Amino acid sequence: MALEIPRIFERRRSRSTCGARPDNADPNPAALSTDAASAMPPAHADLSALYVETIALHGAGGLEAARVRTNSLLCALAPLRKAAAEDAARVLLLSALIDRDRGEQRAAARCYRSLILLLERAESSPEIAALRAEAANALADLRRMQGRYGEAESIYRAARREARKHLSGQHEAHWTLMNGLAIVYKYTGEFARAARLYRAALARATATLGADHAELASLFHNLGGLEHARGRHAAGEPAARRAVELRERALGPTHPLVAADIAALAALVEGQGRLEQALGLYRRALTIFEQAYGKDHYEVGVNLGSIAGVRLRQGDAVEAEALYRRALWTKRKWLGPKHPDVGTTLNNLGVLCGEAGRTVEARRFYRQALRIFERGLHANHPKRKLCLANLAALDGARVRRSR
Repeated sequence: MALEIPRIFERRRSRSTCGARPDNADPNPAALSTDAASAMPPAHADLSALYVETIALHGAGGLEAARVRTNSLLCALAPLRKAAAEDAARVLLLSALIDRDRGEQRAAARCYRSLILLLERAESSPEIAALRAEAANALADLRRMQGRYGEAESIYRAARREARKHLSGQHEAHWTLMNGLAIVYKYTGEFARAARLYRAALARATATLGADHAELASLFHNLGGLEHARGRHAAGEPAARRAVELRERALGPTHPLVAADIAALAALVEGQGRLEQALGLYRRALTIFEQAYGKDHYEVGVNLGSIAGVRLRQGDAVEAEALYRRALWTKRKWLGPKHPDVGTTLNNLGVLCGEAGRTVEARRFYRQALRIFERGLHANHPKRKLCLANLAALDGARVRRSR
């Protein structure tokens, strides 16, 4: 059977000082927070305006234009890093997020290291403590995306300890870090731990923001994603629909974050066998992603793989294989060849080939996927166990035929 745990469920709940955007997927500024524009020194009002413009471009998917403007900001602030540490940190954080979203993970990691070093040297204050939590959150999420789950967990745990020491109990950093750690546990198959953290984060955020705040959308998204990973699709659908409702109300129907929520809902609908409805939702999300990011973006690749799964179940193996191969190429481009998400698509290609009687190809895909899963996932992880079962079933069928 195919693996149906799309990365798209990992919408980050992260309201940084640069702005608010949930992953990540994922995690990135999409709108300016209430005080971020005024954080720039008054003598640099032009930089403040450029900063706001860059955030808006990034949130709308204009990554190349955002990169150019961020370079200008970094150059302008370079002589002021010591005197304006908060502002330099905000721009470094934005720069790293843009690098990550462009698929330049090494550049993003370098930027995060510079950011953390800057914040370690800065004079202590609540604002600096909040930025340290945000920087740790972003770096841990990058490690999670790279499949370095143990490292991500360690960063999150350390950041939560620091946040408890230096930030008030109502500060958003607490539920942001809880959400990030829960994502890691969901990826490593520790579903009960993830559920406890998601629910605690949602309770804290609701108490602070109110029950109808758009920032809650990412937590509802992730709760739905966790139920999907557990195979409890009907149980996850209400949370996914709530995420779409909150985010669409705040950002409009064509924003990339709304597309992420729609794709998450589609996966839960698909899991319940409502294939035509799921296909329509996936295609709506794909259109938004392509318009925002272009045809080679990672989110596009994830949705192509999801559509491929539906088309395979509907009997169109030719279209499904073409879509899976496009998804595989895109994931390898963005994540490298050894990431568990790449293994997911390899497993699904194995399913397709196996059903078509192409057992040699199927076995090759399963073994490639299994090597990735053995490297990055623990022995009881559902993806690893399912791939093993698929390979065993294929070999069993060969034995039965040979007899």
